[in-house]
Amino acid sequence: MIYEKIKGKYIYFHTFYAKNHINYNFEIEQIRKDFLNSKVQIINADSFFNLEHIIEVLKISLSAEERFTMVAKKIEVDFLMRIIGTNNIQNALKKGGIKNNQYNTLIAINNNLCHNIKMKEKITLLFGPSNDDIFFNKEEKEKKLEFFKKELGLEFINEESILKFLIEKSVLIYR
Repeated sequence: MIYEKIKGKYIYFHTFYAKNHINYNFEIEQIRKDFLNSKVQIINADSFFNLEHIIEVLKISLSAEERFTMVAKKIEVDFLMRIIGTNNIQNALKKGGIKNNQYNTLIAINNNLCHNIKMKEKITLLFGPSNDDIFFNKEEKEKKLEFFKKELGLEFINEESILKFLIEKSVLIYR
């Protein structure tokens, strides 16, 4: 389980392997109903570089929310569009939305830690324990590094430069 505090908000990350037989959209809507003041988004693990990438893009989205400059009406959608690097909601959903038969990461944004703890309990019951180890697995990191080098067309770029590039790309998304 990974918690962060960003711009006064409590963030909870929960990584799980999505299976075909579960309707995750229904489950997420139930979580949203149970935790009305919470914001929840699921992104497939192949659509982001690493945990730092998620955190930095969240900072950008939360800043955009404060300044009323979001690229979408909801923070969850703004974040998804920025992490993918597109100003088209459909493209963001297609590329970054939940995918079955692979790892996905749920990101929950709350105003207080108690809601995150209660939400974590419910999410764990629904999706099982979080598989945070994939963020730190050496083989997974190498696989992502090679994928993003190819995706960006930059074969000789290092990990730090990829991260900086992706973060800068998320800043440049506009309506």
